[in-house]
Amino acid sequence: MKILTIYQTNEGGGYFKRLCRMMEAALNEGMEVHYISTGRFPISHSRLYFHKLPMIFKKKSLFYIYFFSFSQLYLAYLNYIYKFDAFVAFGSAYAFVFFLAKYIFNIPLITFIRGDWIRELHSKGRSRTQIWFSEFMERTGLSKSNQIYVVTSDLKKVLFDRYGIEKARILRNDIDTLRFYPRDSRARFLSEFDVQPDAFFIGFIGPFDPIKRVDVLIRAFEEVCSERCWLMLVGAGRDEKALRELVTNSGIERQVVFTGWREDVPEIFSAIDLLVLPSEYEGCPGVLLEALGCETPCIGSDVGGIAEVLKYKDLLFDPLSVESLKEKLSLILNSPTCYDRLKGLCLKRKEMFVFDWNEEIVALIRRASNQKREDTQSAQTIYINI
Repeated sequence: MKILTIYQTNEGGGYFKRLCRMMEAALNEGMEVHYISTGRFPISHSRLYFHKLPMIFKKKSLFYIYFFSFSQLYLAYLNYIYKFDAFVAFGSAYAFVFFLAKYIFNIPLITFIRGDWIRELHSKGRSRTQIWFSEFMERTGLSKSNQIYVVTSDLKKVLFDRYGIEKARILRNDIDTLRFYPRDSRARFLSEFDVQPDAFFIGFIGPFDPIKRVDVLIRAFEEVCSERCWLMLVGAGRDEKALRELVTNSGIERQVVFTGWREDVPEIFSAIDLLVLPSEYEGCPGVLLEALGCETPCIGSDVGGIAEVLKYKDLLFDPLSVESLKEKLSLILNSPTCYDRLKGLCLKRKEMFVFDWNEEIVALIRRASNQKREDTQSAQTIYINI
């Protein structure tokens, strides 16, 4: 069985990590996997084939036009040579890229959606023209997909409300227990940041983008800050300068650590006492699943995929509300009973996300390919009968 996928670059992030896991799972099941990108992925296998799309334009706007137009012709050409059994798109923009080849060759297209692309564009202040064209790409790509899988019921509702799409099904993300599990790393971090053994670490891990609303966390932390309480901000992004200024102006810079991006994220999860995700919207936040895998207590804003992952009201606070988050943090810091209950609820949520995601996604791809064969055989039978 041969499948083809496409992703513009090895950029990291939740989509890319899941795409790589899908490819590895397919390879382990004996499939032949092809991918189009501007650079090689960090995967090596005898049945994995990289088809390079040259970087002609460095300017982002020109590159995107080139990528989403020329790649359609390129993958149609590749299908003419290799005769793929299925196309796999991780994201609605990539589903749009498969439109031409699917139309010509009638290859099953399976699309996986992890977040609300259009909502993210709105939050970043993109122009009406860009948002309109992005909605056109999403609508076209999803309408031509044979199967659509989303990670939350919230995203399923979003697609129905926005485009009237009813065929989306839910395939939840899992916890990668091979990488994310409890570790004995706390002593190392206490030494690295030179804090007392009884310090309470509140952490945020992710990009410093407007939609993540790290500013809400900083303002709430200012209200509960003490010598014993520390805030660790792991990541980088466009809001970093403004967040650093907010910390300085609040007078809490001695208790706040900006670590930048780090490679030892699983160890950080095991070292902190509480992860906070104050985003104004999330699809299915991998950072929460990773924290749950490391058995790190978590709380998050009561929106979208955060609410579906954490579920319990004790683990949620009102989105964009400094006061609501402050009250939650104050209760956790001052009540050992509350903190223990928090840990218990997070362990319950962990159990819901430990399953064989690799096996499920391979089964979905095989099902799509088998449907293609059945449809072809049925068409041939009708032709013979006539």
